[in-house]
Amino acid sequence: MKYIIFISGLPAAGKTTFAKYLSSKMNLPLMTKDEIKECLYDSLGFKNKNEKTKLNIASLNIMNLFANTLLSVNKPIILESNFENLSKPALYELIEKHECDYITIHFIAEIEVLFNRIIKRDRSTEWHRGHVINTQYPEVKNEKILSIEEQGITVEQFKKNMDYRGVGTFNLGGDRIVVDTTDVSSICYEDIVENIMKELTRKGLIKSV
Repeated sequence: MKYIIFISGLPAAGKTTFAKYLSSKMNLPLMTKDEIKECLYDSLGFKNKNEKTKLNIASLNIMNLFANTLLSVNKPIILESNFENLSKPALYELIEKHECDYITIHFIAEIEVLFNRIIKRDRSTEWHRGHVINTQYPEVKNEKILSIEEQGITVEQFKKNMDYRGVGTFNLGGDRIVVDTTDVSSICYEDIVENIMKELTRKGLIKSV
């Protein structure tokens, strides 16, 4: 039976890592917006923030297209992104078009903790540079790229932006499980998956486990 598991939440809250775990555990197809963006960054690049924003919008459109394809043949899917208020119309349209049920797993953490994680992530050689850069990618030789910290963005400004966009409070209605990752050592993926399975079973979307 088709259904959607939305994984939403603030940046650096651990959404993608859990989404990949859940996909493997439940043997469900997963589409993550950041991975789509990375493909677009590498294949098309961008020369300014406006072009980067367009690639962000394109990644959401690709995600929705992929979801439409699977839902059309009655396949469930996991969609992961820092969904925001602007994302809602397309997601509601997806749900209504396919008359499918859904559940949202929403990741949060204390804002100061997330901000420090973002700074650390921006400095990491493993984090795709397209996410850090707003001016031009691929990078111009010898151009200094400013991280969120070096740009002078404060925790307060970061929080204000997230609040304005509705990323931290994203809610489509319906069943919603909130995961607080402020203390990552306290997080048990198995327990979260168990709660998801219980909700899906209660809805009649999967057989009793």
